[in-house]
Amino acid sequence: MMVEEEIPAALAGERLDRIVSLIVECSRSDAQALLGAGGVWVDGEQHSVGKLRMREGQVVRVDP
Repeated sequence: MMVEEEIPAALAGERLDRIVSLIVECSRSDAQALLGAGGVWVDGEQHSVGKLRMREGQVVRVDP
């Protein structure tokens, strides 16, 4: 089940791993594992590192 969320202004500047943990309601370490497994996309591009700072309007897709 793919989950897709658009980043609101309130979360702009947050790290991708924190955003993933909020979207799928998991710990940040679990979010980092999802990233490492290739289960996260930002604006259609796959990302494997959680250090990316998010901008308002970006779309994050997670395949937990």
